[in-house]
Amino acid sequence: VIITYIDIIILAAWIYMIGIIPYLYALQADDSSVCAPIFQATPILIYIFGVLILGEHVTLEKMLYSLIVLTGAIAIAWDHDLRRLRWRTLGLLLLFMLVCAFFVILLRYVSADVHWLSVTFWSLVGFTSLALIEVILMPKVKGEIMTAIKQARWKILFWGFLQEFLDNAGTASMVAA
Repeated sequence: VIITYIDIIILAAWIYMIGIIPYLYALQADDSSVCAPIFQATPILIYIFGVLILGEHVTLEKMLYSLIVLTGAIAIAWDHDLRRLRWRTLGLLLLFMLVCAFFVILLRYVSADVHWLSVTFWSLVGFTSLALIEVILMPKVKGEIMTAIKQARWKILFWGFLQEFLDNAGTASMVAA
């Protein structure tokens, strides 16, 4: 079996889309003001995976910055009222962070040889194909999506396109830099 860069990118997109489930559970369990800052520690996992998998370089500066971010994430995860860590939220976010880091490392591996527009295109194919499979196999999800589209009309498409545009513009600027 020959695995192409297209296969890797689509698989990475599917893994990412499935991996978002723990993040959504974390948002149900805790405030977004807790979840979002903890999730910002994801680059540390990307850094660690980059060193372990891609052979990227370790620097003292990056290690110190990582320690600062981790300290902040743990401080935010601390429930001051109960005097304990929010273990469930941390666990769910850590799972999603691992998936995100793996996604980025796979794309980093592929993007060394493939133009960023191709990576973006095939990532979107992966995201869209999994979403379509979900809609086909899960009638309840399809019903919720159709209801949201009917209620929001053009707004849902506008915000979706805007989000994708900004995401792709950000990707393009990072790759071009």
